[in-house]
Amino acid sequence: MSFFGFGIKNLNNVSDNTDFKTINHFTEDVNNYYSLSSNGVYDICIDRENMLWVATYGGGVNFYNSNQLPVVNIQHEINNNNTIATSFTRAIEEDNTGKLWFGTKKGISIWDKKNNKWKHIKNLSNSNSNNESIVLSLQREANYIWVGTYNEGLFKINTDTYKIEAYNKANGFDIIQKIYALHLDDDGNLWAGGIEKDLTIINTKDEISAYPIQQIKSISQTANGNIIVSSKQGVYKINHQEKTFGLIEALIPDSNLSYASINHTEQTNDGKLLVATNGSGLVIYDEVKKTFKKITINEGMPSDIVQGVIPISNISYWAST
Repeated sequence: MSFFGFGIKNLNNVSDNTDFKTINHFTEDVNNYYSLSSNGVYDICIDRENMLWVATYGGGVNFYNSNQLPVVNIQHEINNNNTIATSFTRAIEEDNTGKLWFGTKKGISIWDKKNNKWKHIKNLSNSNSNNESIVLSLQREANYIWVGTYNEGLFKINTDTYKIEAYNKANGFDIIQKIYALHLDDDGNLWAGGIEKDLTIINTKDEISAYPIQQIKSISQTANGNIIVSSKQGVYKINHQEKTFGLIEALIPDSNLSYASINHTEQTNDGKLLVATNGSGLVIYDEVKKTFKKITINEGMPSDIVQGVIPISNISYWAST
């Protein structure tokens, strides 16, 4: 996921119908050490200890534990290799051992929290090169991490040995090179989307298929197995078993739902879709009733540009704006 905007906001749908309440709103405050370090939020995730992790543009990484101090910040320290490689972070993922992987504009930084040790993989495509990979997306699969980069394509890293496998043209994989979104579905297929090439699927046998969808911001999956793709064109729903796909008509932009792009979509436990838009705030879509409600500046959002959302329960969500 890639998010950017005005901090992070915790929302509660108090009536599960029309009313919304802000539980927490974290923003940058240069006079408060425990505030969010930057309002430019690229990625958010919740780890196995239920801590919220926030990757920012220039402010390093923040994590929030409601039982401790409000926000703790991790930034690059000059001339100290045992810190994150740069404070410009794009993606966060937790591996099978609990280590945190951070995608940055200088490759990957891996933090062993228990021992406070950092490991860095700065170049993915050529270990002898001084060029640093720009990492846009990360996805865990067992004891591997899939890595999507800007202009270098897709990689797979073993979390035990750190051996790197390149899924590029040189190795017989002529697939998308600018990968903004990765998703591992319930059948073990890896989905990779971004710009300039079609949505790509790699199955468990390393066989490749594709759908003619581009300009992709995020990929997720619903409880019934459908793949949801957020893009500049709208929200696509894909039935991969039947090889059918199309835009969700109720979410196509019009006079009632105006946006420049869909940045992220997630399903709640009760089947609704949380749709983060660039222009219409956070949209809650009821697939059964084919209706939606918008949470915008008028309802207390700091911006109508919502970059990402994570459902905590049917009525409570984290949103980055």
